[in-house]
Amino acid sequence: MLETGRRLEAVPESFHEITHDLQVLKDSLIAMGAADISAAERAALAQEISAIRLQLKRLLADQKTLGAEIERRALGG
Repeated sequence: MLETGRRLEAVPESFHEITHDLQVLKDSLIAMGAADISAAERAALAQEISAIRLQLKRLLADQKTLGAEIERRALGG
């Protein structure tokens, strides 16, 4: 198995960017009141959050696949 530091190097930068974007979105939502956002904006935000979740799931699956391939190659398989 690879060291934790090496695993972080294998993580695509986009994962870190997504994490940052989620934090910014979270902070913005916390600062908002119910009157600050319309029903249409709530629906759009819900769609964006769903898309981000799906992208994160795909990145995690890709990371697991890559990790398995690296391990397989390291073992000479």
